[in-house]
Amino acid sequence: MWPCIPLAVRPVWTLGALFDRSDYPAMTSGTDCVSGERWDFRHPEMQQVLEVLDAIEGANQPGLPDLYRRLVVDTWDLAQEPDGVAQSDATTRAYIYHYARDPIGDGFTPMSAGCASRFVCWSASCE
Repeated sequence: MWPCIPLAVRPVWTLGALFDRSDYPAMTSGTDCVSGERWDFRHPEMQQVLEVLDAIEGANQPGLPDLYRRLVVDTWDLAQEPDGVAQSDATTRAYIYHYARDPIGDGFTPMSAGCASRFVCWSASCE
C-alpha cells in the first residue's frame, strides 16, 4: 500500500493512550509510553504518502467524518528509557493518527504495558 519506499523504519515510542479491538487499534492523547515504528520518507514524497495514509486511516476525506485525525507528535528512539527523558530529548517529530471518536464507545478496550515492558503496543510481537 505504500506509494514510496521508506528511507528507514525505526522503532520509536511516543506518549498516548492505546486501545484494542479485535480488528484494529486506536490511539488517543495520554501519558502512556506507546511503542511503534517511524517510517522516514524523502521530503518530496511526503504529500503522496500522507494522501495514501489519510485514505487508509479515514482522515481528511472531503465530505466524510474522520475516523482518525492526523497529528504531529514527539517521538523517542525505543532504546531511550521513558524515565527521565525530557521533552527536549525527542528524536524527531512525526505524523501519527489519533482516533477521532470515543474509543470506549466504539468497543475498544484500554491497553496497558505488560510486566516485561514499560511500553504499551498493539502487536503481540512488540516487546
